[in-house]
Amino acid sequence: MTAEVRSLGQKPVVRSGPIHLSGGTLVQLSGMGRRRAGKAGTDLLGHGATALLSWGSAGGLVSTLSPGSLVLPGSVIGVDQSRYSTDPVWHGRLVDRLKGSLDLHHGSLAESATPLKNSIEKRSLFERTGAIAVLWPK
Repeated sequence: MTAEVRSLGQKPVVRSGPIHLSGGTLVQLSGMGRRRAGKAGTDLLGHGATALLSWGSAGGLVSTLSPGSLVLPGSVIGVDQSRYSTDPVWHGRLVDRLKGSLDLHHGSLAESATPLKNSIEKRSLFERTGAIAVLWPK
């Protein structure tokens, strides 16, 4: 989403092509969904990116998360229960760099096929997956 990209830097947000931030960082606005994220990742790799990070909004599944919390997941759990691990070295570096300066949490992030409508659905997803946050890929 445009607001999410704006939070990363002062550059104007364009819908096509990467945004160049300081230090050689590239940002690509993808929109929601696997297909769009995949295309953005492919575009970034084509522009020289050597690692990818997804930045976006998610819903909290545990009471320790509040609006504005930053979740750095160690893994992402797909709707089909597939588990995708993040790079442990890169994840550790991010956690070390950001801890103490933000409301930082790390655990798993789960994908939901549909938006969760209430606390019962959130609790159910947490109990099935152990994830602390949820994303809806649309």
